[in-house]
Amino acid sequence: MCGNRICIPKELRCNGQNDCIDNSDEGECGKCSKGGIRCPEGKCLSAEERCDGRVQCSDGSDEPITCSRTCSMSNGGCSHVCKDESWGVQCICPVGYKLSPNGAVCEDFDECAAAFPPCVHHCTNTIGSYFCHCREGFELSGDTTCQASINATQLLMVQRNTLGLLNVKSLQFNAIKASVFEPVASAYDIARGWYYWADGGGSIYKTNGRSSWTTFTGKPGIKGLACDWLNGYLFWTNQKTESIYMQSNDGKSFTTLLNKNVRPSELALLPIESLMFWINEGPGDRVTLEKSWMDGSDRSTLTVLTAQIAHSLTTDVAARRLYWISDLKMSVETVKVDGTGRYSFIGLFNKRPALSLAVFEGMFFWTDEKGLWQAPQGQPNPRKFLSKTDFPLLSVYHELQQPKGTL
Repeated sequence: MCGNRICIPKELRCNGQNDCIDNSDEGECGKCSKGGIRCPEGKCLSAEERCDGRVQCSDGSDEPITCSRTCSMSNGGCSHVCKDESWGVQCICPVGYKLSPNGAVCEDFDECAAAFPPCVHHCTNTIGSYFCHCREGFELSGDTTCQASINATQLLMVQRNTLGLLNVKSLQFNAIKASVFEPVASAYDIARGWYYWADGGGSIYKTNGRSSWTTFTGKPGIKGLACDWLNGYLFWTNQKTESIYMQSNDGKSFTTLLNKNVRPSELALLPIESLMFWINEGPGDRVTLEKSWMDGSDRSTLTVLTAQIAHSLTTDVAARRLYWISDLKMSVETVKVDGTGRYSFIGLFNKRPALSLAVFEGMFFWTDEKGLWQAPQGQPNPRKFLSKTDFPLLSVYHELQQPKGTL
């Protein structure tokens, strides 16, 4: 836990980056002076402490076998590049390799083992490098990005009180349903041709673009809305009733999945793996990202979000990743659906807080008070302004976001 009560993964402590925003994760790591060395556990040793005969780093990297050696003798024992230093020789590795703790041998660096690997979908490590490949329906674009091989990417959103689809490339907005008032959440079922939205009064509506129905009327407080595209079921959360609900595909009956020890807000589904995710407010000020089967069973905590002011939970189905916005960190946060691979994208929202988020094909889409923006993952600049918006509802509309198989 940081000084400002944000929680970060332990491996981010003493990594030289201000992950806590208040720098408390780097505050007690010590300053590495010139010629010094940082141990894996975070502490810094001075140049004089290197090769002093006392092992002080947990991996022994402060006492490499190259102590007191010179490059003129057998390249100092280095497997690659050798550089003479006052304490011995410094072995230097090429790109794609890392220096082993013994200080002499360059080992392959597994880029695919990183919290956020360079590949959007699948990453395969090779000696000194890696290569990317994509899930079915996508094609590799460049070295790391996977783009859909069919149909243009569209965004389901509301403009001028009209629910519709915005073509990301042409920026053409096609209306689906006019007179949509006070929308607080939206969802869609691409196979059955249904579009859903909920309003602030507690009602949920659906339309096929020609006819519209009220499919549910309940208490105000609906926050998250998600569709099980395999079975046609509709899921939603209600912050005031502190429950998660599911409605059958005929729209005539619904059931309460969870209503004990749960205070849910945003909701996301991964029906191809029968998984449900939601942001949960626990006792005190504890906030977590929760996971369960879609019947509400086998509930567990994926990661802690306390003090982040987290919202706008969304999925990139092909990447098997969850994404959300942290208002306090002014960042996009992500984690794999199994709880590993936690990572932060900093620098996207330096000017204005983001209101909603969608992710697809290695691209971020978000809204703020000015309108709709997009930017490639890991490259906050150049961000691109797409359109003005009236409501911060946003989701990627594409067949590959609702696959019928395991993709």
